[in-house]
Amino acid sequence: MVNILFSPRWFWGIDALFESVAILATALLAFYAYKLYKFTKKSSHKYFSLSFLTLSLAFLAKVITNILLYFPSLRKNTIDFLLLKYYILSNTNLIYAAGNLVYRFMMLLGLLGIFWVIGKAREKNKLLILLYFISAVSFVSIFAAATSYFILELYPIFHITAALFLAYISYFYYDNFIKKRKNTTLGIFLSFLLIFLSQIIFIFVLVDLRIYVIAELLQLAGYFLLLYEYYTLTRKK
Repeated sequence: MVNILFSPRWFWGIDALFESVAILATALLAFYAYKLYKFTKKSSHKYFSLSFLTLSLAFLAKVITNILLYFPSLRKNTIDFLLLKYYILSNTNLIYAAGNLVYRFMMLLGLLGIFWVIGKAREKNKLLILLYFISAVSFVSIFAAATSYFILELYPIFHITAALFLAYISYFYYDNFIKKRKNTTLGIFLSFLLIFLSQIIFIFVLVDLRIYVIAELLQLAGYFLLLYEYYTLTRKK
Protein backbone atom coordinates (compact mmCIF):
# COMPACT_ATOMS: atom_id res chain seq x y z
CA MET A 1 0.00 0.00 0.00
CA VAL A 2 1.36 3.41 -0.98
CA ASN A 3 0.96 6.07 1.65
CA ILE A 4 0.60 9.80 0.99
CA LEU A 5 1.93 12.30 3.51
CA PHE A 6 0.65 15.86 3.38
CA SER A 7 1.84 18.97 5.14
CA PRO A 8 -0.74 21.15 6.91
CA ARG A 9 -3.08 22.69 4.33
CA TRP A 10 -2.03 26.25 5.21
CA PHE A 11 1.59 25.26 4.48
CA TRP A 12 0.87 23.94 0.98
CA GLY A 13 3.16 25.67 -1.49
CA ILE A 14 5.20 27.36 1.22
CA ASP A 15 7.30 24.22 1.58
CA ALA A 16 8.01 24.42 -2.16
CA LEU A 17 9.38 27.93 -1.65
CA PHE A 18 11.53 26.68 1.23
CA GLU A 19 12.91 23.84 -0.85
CA SER A 20 13.66 26.24 -3.71
CA VAL A 21 16.41 27.57 -1.43
CA ALA A 22 17.79 24.02 -1.21
CA ILE A 23 17.66 23.74 -5.02
CA LEU A 24 19.53 27.02 -5.41
CA ALA A 25 22.12 26.28 -2.70
CA THR A 26 22.99 22.80 -3.94
CA ALA A 27 23.02 23.90 -7.61
CA LEU A 28 25.43 26.76 -6.86
CA LEU A 29 27.66 24.49 -4.77
CA ALA A 30 27.66 21.98 -7.64
CA PHE A 31 28.74 24.75 -10.00
CA TYR A 32 31.43 25.96 -7.58
CA ALA A 33 32.81 22.43 -7.12
CA TYR A 34 32.84 21.96 -10.89
CA LYS A 35 34.84 25.18 -11.32
CA LEU A 36 37.34 23.89 -8.76
CA TYR A 37 37.55 20.61 -10.65
CA LYS A 38 38.27 22.41 -13.93
CA PHE A 39 41.07 24.31 -12.18
CA THR A 40 42.59 21.54 -10.02
CA LYS A 41 41.54 18.42 -11.97
CA LYS A 42 40.98 16.67 -8.64
CA SER A 43 38.41 13.90 -8.93
CA SER A 44 37.07 14.70 -5.44
CA HIS A 45 35.84 18.08 -6.67
CA LYS A 46 34.13 16.42 -9.63
CA TYR A 47 32.32 13.99 -7.35
CA PHE A 48 31.33 16.79 -4.99
CA SER A 49 29.88 18.63 -7.98
CA LEU A 50 27.90 15.59 -9.12
CA SER A 51 26.69 14.93 -5.56
CA PHE A 52 25.37 18.46 -5.03
CA LEU A 53 23.82 18.46 -8.51
CA THR A 54 22.02 15.23 -7.62
CA LEU A 55 20.72 16.82 -4.40
CA SER A 56 19.48 19.80 -6.41
CA LEU A 57 17.61 17.54 -8.83
CA ALA A 58 16.19 15.58 -5.88
CA PHE A 59 14.62 18.70 -4.39
CA LEU A 60 13.36 19.74 -7.81
CA ALA A 61 11.58 16.39 -8.12
CA LYS A 62 10.05 16.84 -4.67
CA VAL A 63 8.84 20.37 -5.41
CA ILE A 64 7.18 19.29 -8.67
CA THR A 65 5.58 16.28 -6.97
CA ASN A 66 4.20 18.33 -4.08
CA ILE A 67 2.83 21.05 -6.35
CA LEU A 68 0.98 18.44 -8.43
CA LEU A 69 -0.41 16.85 -5.25
CA TYR A 70 -1.41 20.10 -3.58
CA PHE A 71 -3.11 21.72 -6.58
CA PRO A 72 -5.42 19.35 -8.52
CA SER A 73 -6.37 22.05 -11.05
CA LEU A 74 -2.73 22.47 -12.01
CA ARG A 75 -2.39 18.70 -12.24
CA LYS A 76 -5.33 18.56 -14.64
CA ASN A 77 -3.96 21.37 -16.81
CA THR A 78 -0.68 19.54 -17.36
CA ILE A 79 -2.34 16.56 -19.06
CA ASP A 80 -2.15 17.83 -22.63
CA PHE A 81 1.35 19.19 -22.14
CA LEU A 82 2.70 15.90 -20.85
CA LEU A 83 0.63 13.83 -23.31
CA LEU A 84 -0.45 11.42 -20.59
CA LYS A 85 -3.86 9.98 -19.83
CA TYR A 86 -5.95 11.76 -17.23
CA TYR A 87 -6.05 8.68 -15.04
CA ILE A 88 -2.28 8.67 -14.67
CA LEU A 89 -2.05 12.29 -13.61
CA SER A 90 -5.17 12.22 -11.46
CA ASN A 91 -4.02 9.22 -9.47
CA THR A 92 -2.41 10.87 -6.47
CA ASN A 93 -0.98 7.58 -5.20
CA LEU A 94 0.92 7.10 -8.45
CA ILE A 95 2.18 10.70 -8.47
CA TYR A 96 3.32 10.38 -4.87
CA ALA A 97 5.02 7.04 -5.50
CA ALA A 98 6.86 8.08 -8.65
CA GLY A 99 7.83 11.57 -7.47
CA ASN A 100 8.98 10.53 -4.04
CA LEU A 101 10.83 7.48 -5.34
CA VAL A 102 12.87 9.80 -7.58
CA TYR A 103 13.34 12.35 -4.79
CA ARG A 104 14.38 9.84 -2.14
CA PHE A 105 16.73 7.88 -4.36
CA MET A 106 18.46 11.01 -5.67
CA MET A 107 18.66 12.52 -2.19
CA LEU A 108 20.34 9.41 -0.78
CA LEU A 109 22.54 9.16 -3.86
CA GLY A 110 23.73 12.74 -3.38
CA LEU A 111 24.44 12.18 0.31
CA LEU A 112 26.19 8.92 -0.55
CA GLY A 113 28.41 10.84 -2.98
CA ILE A 114 29.45 13.34 -0.30
CA PHE A 115 29.95 10.51 2.21
CA TRP A 116 32.05 8.62 -0.34
CA VAL A 117 34.33 11.59 -1.05
CA ILE A 118 34.95 12.76 2.51
CA GLY A 119 35.35 9.16 3.69
CA LYS A 120 38.02 8.69 1.01
CA ALA A 121 36.64 5.24 0.25
CA ARG A 122 37.90 3.53 -2.87
CA GLU A 123 36.43 0.02 -2.78
CA LYS A 124 34.04 -0.19 -5.73
CA ASN A 125 32.39 -3.35 -4.39
CA LYS A 126 31.30 -1.46 -1.26
CA LEU A 127 29.93 1.33 -3.43
CA LEU A 128 27.78 -1.15 -5.34
CA ILE A 129 26.43 -2.53 -2.07
CA LEU A 130 25.60 0.97 -0.86
CA LEU A 131 23.88 1.78 -4.17
CA TYR A 132 21.75 -1.32 -3.78
CA PHE A 133 21.02 -0.35 -0.18
CA ILE A 134 19.81 3.16 -0.99
CA SER A 135 17.76 1.83 -3.92
CA ALA A 136 16.00 -0.63 -1.62
CA VAL A 137 15.45 2.00 1.08
CA SER A 138 14.02 4.48 -1.44
CA PHE A 139 11.58 1.92 -2.83
CA VAL A 140 10.43 0.43 0.46
CA SER A 141 9.98 3.84 2.14
CA ILE A 142 7.13 4.91 -0.16
CA PHE A 143 4.91 2.10 1.16
CA ALA A 144 3.02 1.35 4.34
CA ALA A 145 2.59 -2.22 5.58
CA ALA A 146 -0.96 -3.13 6.65
CA THR A 147 -1.40 -5.75 9.38
CA SER A 148 -4.48 -7.09 11.11
CA TYR A 149 -4.10 -4.59 13.94
CA PHE A 150 -2.34 -1.50 12.59
CA ILE A 151 -0.65 0.14 9.61
CA LEU A 152 3.13 0.33 9.83
CA GLU A 153 4.44 3.44 8.11
CA LEU A 154 7.73 2.78 6.31
CA TYR A 155 8.64 6.35 5.35
CA PRO A 156 10.89 6.79 8.45
CA ILE A 157 13.36 4.34 6.88
CA PHE A 158 14.28 7.00 4.34
CA HIS A 159 14.76 9.75 6.93
CA ILE A 160 16.77 7.46 9.23
CA THR A 161 19.07 6.52 6.34
CA ALA A 162 19.49 10.16 5.31
CA ALA A 163 20.17 11.09 8.95
CA LEU A 164 22.91 8.45 9.20
CA PHE A 165 24.69 9.87 6.15
CA LEU A 166 24.24 13.41 7.47
CA ALA A 167 25.52 12.44 10.93
CA TYR A 168 28.77 11.23 9.38
CA ILE A 169 29.05 14.30 7.14
CA SER A 170 28.31 16.62 10.09
CA TYR A 171 30.94 14.93 12.24
CA PHE A 172 33.49 15.20 9.44
CA TYR A 173 32.97 18.96 9.15
CA TYR A 174 32.92 19.35 12.93
CA ASP A 175 36.30 17.62 13.11
CA ASN A 176 37.47 19.84 10.25
CA PHE A 177 36.39 22.92 12.21
CA ILE A 178 38.18 21.76 15.37
CA LYS A 179 41.40 21.38 13.36
CA LYS A 180 41.20 24.60 11.35
CA ARG A 181 39.08 26.92 13.52
CA LYS A 182 37.75 28.89 10.55
CA ASN A 183 34.33 30.53 10.28
CA THR A 184 33.70 28.81 6.95
CA THR A 185 34.28 25.34 8.34
CA LEU A 186 32.02 26.19 11.30
CA GLY A 187 29.27 27.37 8.96
CA ILE A 188 29.42 24.22 6.85
CA PHE A 189 29.29 22.05 9.97
CA LEU A 190 26.27 23.93 11.34
CA SER A 191 24.46 23.75 8.00
CA PHE A 192 24.78 19.97 7.80
CA LEU A 193 23.90 19.66 11.49
CA LEU A 194 20.65 21.56 10.92
CA ILE A 195 19.83 19.39 7.90
CA PHE A 196 20.59 16.29 10.00
CA LEU A 197 18.22 17.48 12.73
CA SER A 198 15.50 18.16 10.16
CA GLN A 199 15.68 14.54 8.98
CA ILE A 200 15.31 13.32 12.56
CA ILE A 201 12.22 15.50 13.06
CA PHE A 202 10.69 14.40 9.73
CA ILE A 203 10.45 10.90 11.22
CA PHE A 204 7.67 12.05 13.57
CA VAL A 205 5.47 13.85 11.01
CA LEU A 206 2.49 11.53 11.52
CA VAL A 207 2.35 12.39 15.22
CA ASP A 208 1.35 15.94 14.30
CA LEU A 209 1.47 17.53 10.84
CA ARG A 210 2.86 20.73 12.39
CA ILE A 211 6.07 18.80 12.98
CA TYR A 212 6.52 18.87 9.20
CA VAL A 213 6.69 22.67 9.36
CA ILE A 214 9.37 22.56 12.08
CA ALA A 215 11.43 20.09 10.05
CA GLU A 216 11.08 22.24 6.93
CA LEU A 217 12.20 25.34 8.84
CA LEU A 218 15.30 23.56 10.12
CA GLN A 219 16.06 22.25 6.65
CA LEU A 220 15.57 25.74 5.21
CA ALA A 221 17.99 27.16 7.79
CA GLY A 222 20.57 24.50 6.90
CA TYR A 223 20.46 25.10 3.17
CA PHE A 224 20.25 28.87 3.62
CA LEU A 225 23.44 28.67 5.67
CA LEU A 226 25.05 26.60 2.89
CA LEU A 227 23.97 29.31 0.44
CA TYR A 228 25.59 31.93 2.66
CA GLU A 229 28.81 29.91 2.80
CA TYR A 230 28.78 29.72 -1.00
CA TYR A 231 28.48 33.52 -1.10
CA THR A 232 31.35 33.84 1.38
CA LEU A 233 33.59 31.51 -0.62
CA THR A 234 32.92 33.19 -3.96
CA ARG A 235 33.26 36.69 -2.52
CA LYS A 236 36.82 35.90 -1.51
CA LYS A 237 37.78 34.94 -5.05
